[in-house]
Amino acid sequence: MEKINLFQNKNFYIILTVTLLSVVGVTSIIPVFPDMSEALGVSLSNIGLFITVFTLPGALLSPFLGMIIDRFGRKRILLSALLLFGFTGTLCFFLRDFELILLLRFFQGIGGACLGIINLTLIGDIFTGDQKAKAMGYNSGAILVGSAVFPAIGGVLALIEWYFPFLLAGFAFIVAIWVYFALETPEPKEKMNLNHYIRKTVGSIFQRESITLYLLSFATFFLLFGTIMTYMPVLLKEQYGLLSSEIGIMLFFLALATAIVASKLNYFYNRFSMKNLMFIGFGSYLFSFALIPFVDNIVLVLILMMIIGVGQGINIPAIFHVLTSIAPLNQRGAFMSINSMSVRGGQTIGPLIAGLLFGFWGLPWVFWSASLLSGLFILLVLVFVPAGSFKIKNVD
Repeated sequence: MEKINLFQNKNFYIILTVTLLSVVGVTSIIPVFPDMSEALGVSLSNIGLFITVFTLPGALLSPFLGMIIDRFGRKRILLSALLLFGFTGTLCFFLRDFELILLLRFFQGIGGACLGIINLTLIGDIFTGDQKAKAMGYNSGAILVGSAVFPAIGGVLALIEWYFPFLLAGFAFIVAIWVYFALETPEPKEKMNLNHYIRKTVGSIFQRESITLYLLSFATFFLLFGTIMTYMPVLLKEQYGLLSSEIGIMLFFLALATAIVASKLNYFYNRFSMKNLMFIGFGSYLFSFALIPFVDNIVLVLILMMIIGVGQGINIPAIFHVLTSIAPLNQRGAFMSINSMSVRGGQTIGPLIAGLLFGFWGLPWVFWSASLLSGLFILLVLVFVPAGSFKIKNVD
């Protein structure tokens, strides 16, 4: 495949925009939960269903979505997903019934799950070598920056009324027009028999390299959503008395560190093995999470948060980069759909486990347990990942 200049390729910017849309579905409505609870007459213990019903389709349907993407083409399914995401998300703006909004959120989650699979699949399809590493790095940075910025945007829109953040889903219609006229991507040409496709895909997915990468992906998002996104704000408010806007600034610097490191993935990948990169990434978690409960200086906390950001900037794009590299073109959607299940699983289970730890043993053990889990995955990498694993192969 001809080498493509990343920043002169419109496909790259389309992919980043699709990635940001996949993030906005959850992060933009988090700040309005208290007002939404009051307006709809829903208890705060049930308001989290707005997230659960959105992420559930990604956890349950990802393998089927990946199969559909492989068999019917990236562009066709991407357009359908954008229209579904935009229509159901915008319709929530007009409703004031809790159950109806939950139903629409479920269907919006199907569209969002497709977006989260197709964006990574497209990177693997369009880019190769260093260009793909760069694209994966910037894409991962976009996930973290969006996670830090969209809550602020949602909070500002909620100053008008609590339901205004739902309008952000309407941008999907604009992106759909852009995709229709501008996206150029290779599509799988080989239409395998369905049974042959399933056997071949399952055989490729259930290899040691693939399974290890899915576990590492699960752990990374388990820590991101369980410890960083859920209980880091609690610590900053309870221990340091920070306002919501100040907490947002702290999280922005963590995301900024992630984006900077992720954008240089090709530099690191050319100098370190995947095994060493994972050691550095999870090592930064182990170090920072272990120290945060002992620190009583906000500047030191910020430094430790940025070290965590460095780990995120290494782990997320490196894992995704290797997965898209070892997956053949006509199975890449399926590969990334299993990864989407790992990601969604980490996002869903992480806050639940962290909440149990917080309830039984208090806030420090949320961070110390995250440090112990990081150490466990360092051992997994050291013991079960042979040197020279995860080499990029030209499989297409």
